[in-house]
Amino acid sequence: MPVVLEFKTKSGEVTRQTLPVEIWKRNTSWTFKHDSTEELAKVVIDPDYVLPDSNSKNNKWKASDGTAIVEILTGYTGNYSSPVFPMKVTVVENNDVLELQLEGQPPLPLENEGGGVFVMEEARLKIQFNEEKNKFKLDADGQSFEFTKE
Repeated sequence: MPVVLEFKTKSGEVTRQTLPVEIWKRNTSWTFKHDSTEELAKVVIDPDYVLPDSNSKNNKWKASDGTAIVEILTGYTGNYSSPVFPMKVTVVENNDVLELQLEGQPPLPLENEGGGVFVMEEARLKIQFNEEKNKFKLDADGQSFEFTKE
């Protein structure tokens, strides 16, 4: 099975490159050239999560200007509901990480993308909060749901 790499440029262009799986056998490190004239913002190994992996958190690289996203997350926390979604959603903060929890399910840790956007790429989830932090739009694998804080 080949290894897929996904590249996202600062302008938002997304491209993919496929490499043979034998690269894993070569050594602990390997190099290749990616043909791009734009600065990269993000690189993801196995973006579709098809390869067995005990730690998919180390499959991502993001460009940084050296500053971490520092944000007070408590404004996002609370219970949310949607008239078209059958379960209530609880948003909590746990050790400076926002977590999404559906009734009866384990919490899903979300990665802070900044600007009120949180993602869990493994589950194909994206959450965009409004400015007031009392509503969010949940995009889940092609479907969208609007939630309001109770």
